[in-house]
Amino acid sequence: MSAANPLLSQDFLIPFQDIHPEHVAPGIRDVMAQTQDAIDGLIALDGSRTFDNTIIALDDALEPLVRAVTISYHLMSVNSNDDLREAFNSVLPEFSAFFAQLPLNDKLWQAVSRYADSEPAQALTGIYKRHLDKTLDGFRRAGAALPEAEKARAREINIELSKLQNKFSENLLDATNAFELVITDTADLDGLPERVVTQARENAKHKELEGYRFTLQVPSYQPFMTHADNRELRKHIYEAYTNRACEGKLDNRTLIEDILSLRRELAELLGYQDFADYRLETNMAKTGVGALTFVRDLTNKTRPYWQTEAEQLAD
Repeated sequence: MSAANPLLSQDFLIPFQDIHPEHVAPGIRDVMAQTQDAIDGLIALDGSRTFDNTIIALDDALEPLVRAVTISYHLMSVNSNDDLREAFNSVLPEFSAFFAQLPLNDKLWQAVSRYADSEPAQALTGIYKRHLDKTLDGFRRAGAALPEAEKARAREINIELSKLQNKFSENLLDATNAFELVITDTADLDGLPERVVTQARENAKHKELEGYRFTLQVPSYQPFMTHADNRELRKHIYEAYTNRACEGKLDNRTLIEDILSLRRELAELLGYQDFADYRLETNMAKTGVGALTFVRDLTNKTRPYWQTEAEQLAD
């Protein structure tokens, strides 16, 4: 890994303070090329296959790339700015295509399957067997066993979903950051803890505003909703929070429709009734129906207690 690019650091403590927009695209491209080389080496391996030279080798090949992308995603969610967003979006289609193509690589799938069919693999137990099973499931659930035409469509869908879901997150973040509630009448602060008032005053000073500034960021929004006495202001900030990214250039509603449509198509392509069944197959609920049944059963069992508490609150 390049020591000059802090995004590629493998230190236990991630050097977030040193990672800047100019590190993102070249860093991800660099580690993506190294990952591809490692995958090619795994595929070309001569001799018998083992857990270490196939399954662990695959994990080791992917880990640096997954780490770099995860760090970049995290920075986008907590410290987004135009330069970082531009850098991230410039490489997003490339690593999305890489991850979408990986489990659809016939030679890689054959290498993993060949080891899975071997006598040593069949004798695995405990966490080793589970890890192998999870690896095989990951390939199958991505479409490794599909005909070539369906594989190509699955690849296209996954790339498009990555773009749409990232745009959804950007719109939500921008809509959250666009809102502010500035209070100048101290009577409207009644009920709020002193620490919350102090934080709001400092927030306003930082923006060169008079009074007290509240936002839709959770550390500001949540205590305001919990403690503020002013019902109309609570309603105002609650409605703003609930309706984020629902209008103008940040409107996510069309994106939601497109995402749901592509998810359904992908699920059906992979042999599932709908995306809920696909998504929940490896979870305890197993299916969408299973999840709904659980929620409805829980609702029925807790409703009497909720009703009692609601009446107490109303009183």
